[in-house]
Amino acid sequence: MQAFMNRIARTAILAAGCALAAAALAQAPKTGWQWAAGGQGSINANAALAASQTIRQAGFEVYAVNSGGTIDSLLTLSRGEYDFANVDTPTLRKVWTGTGGFQQIKGFSQVLTGFTTFFFIVVPESSAIKTVADLVGKTINGHTPGAVINLWNQDYVQALGQTGVVRPGSIKISQIALSQAVDALLDGRSSAQVGYTFSGKLPDWVDQATARGIKLRVLRMPEPVNKLLISKGWQSDDSLDVAEVKKIDATLQANEYRTNGITTVIVARQNLGDDVVHKFLTAFFADVGKIGATHPANLVYKEGPAYGVKFLTDDLPVHPGAMRFYRERNVLRPTLSSTPK
Repeated sequence: MQAFMNRIARTAILAAGCALAAAALAQAPKTGWQWAAGGQGSINANAALAASQTIRQAGFEVYAVNSGGTIDSLLTLSRGEYDFANVDTPTLRKVWTGTGGFQQIKGFSQVLTGFTTFFFIVVPESSAIKTVADLVGKTINGHTPGAVINLWNQDYVQALGQTGVVRPGSIKISQIALSQAVDALLDGRSSAQVGYTFSGKLPDWVDQATARGIKLRVLRMPEPVNKLLISKGWQSDDSLDVAEVKKIDATLQANEYRTNGITTVIVARQNLGDDVVHKFLTAFFADVGKIGATHPANLVYKEGPAYGVKFLTDDLPVHPGAMRFYRERNVLRPTLSSTPK
């Protein structure tokens, strides 16, 4: 019996040792370049995780990791913990200049533009809210804290007050998870909801509302409000995304509606080698069909390198390795530079 028990003990110890070895292997740091993709579950992170697998197949060792939101990604990039990071355009501008309540962070350069996201306000079709002026005393829901939707919602509500559409401070903002967005509209926790598109796709909660027979209506964006938001760094709209919003509200006319949003931009550490960034982009665009098939947000790259440079901002530096890549592909805009402005 004792010999039998000793054999069991030895087997258990061996199994435990194997498990620890496997765990150590799984947690071992990867050799290659690290890509701070964003918060877990975000569109940015999922798209980057999917793309990184295809990039590795092209021979470039890059690993996308969940890293929190935009600010977390930039902070870790500035500390040298990551090599690439996903950033949205309004935050990109604000952290570079240290404005809008953001900490100033530099030491990074633009590499590649990603998908665009445009925002709009919806209410139930049966709602008494007919125009944005009717939002006085009401609550607009964005998303959970830290999401860029909330940043837009805050700027939007502020712009309504600054342009005289409503009294400043007369609209409340809530941060209810998007999984509860429809229920929040129905039970009164919110009166309006921020919607968005990305790469011609509406959020899942819009589909949930449709499946439940709930019709939604899009509130028109006053042009002075739209212009003010664009002056704050939000991207001007795209006709394809406006056409997508019309699927929610058929009465919406593309030529009468304007909105704004963000573009995702991939940046790199300023001191990351030029050859590294050049090889990253070469691997990224080696097969745009394969990249596009990895995630809906990556479908934008079907245009090839011309899309990669499309939304890079003129007032921020482009990494020299990226400048070289886009110049070789004859798509570099003359207004872009690797010198900070």
